[in-house]
Amino acid sequence: MKKIAILIYKIVRSIVVTSLLAFLTIYTTLYILLSIPAIQNKVREFGEEELSKLFNTNVKIGEVEINPLNEVTIYDVEVPDQTGKEMIRIRKIGA
Repeated sequence: MKKIAILIYKIVRSIVVTSLLAFLTIYTTLYILLSIPAIQNKVREFGEEELSKLFNTNVKIGEVEINPLNEVTIYDVEVPDQTGKEMIRIRKIGA
């Protein structure tokens, strides 16, 4: 009976340690990738495309700064109305 308890303990311990290592590896990889300016530029381009489709106008975003721990800051957002005239211009948005 004691051998079975030890075996179960080792299995559970292995699962917990593997899960923690996988989480840390994924989190660290995402942190590094989201800190790269080229990746942030791709996020900016994707945001411009999707917002332009949503609002049916040509949305422009100047820069996206991602702090993977807890912050996204978007600079120089321009949203014209559907005729092309300036509707919204925002210097900085942070969340």
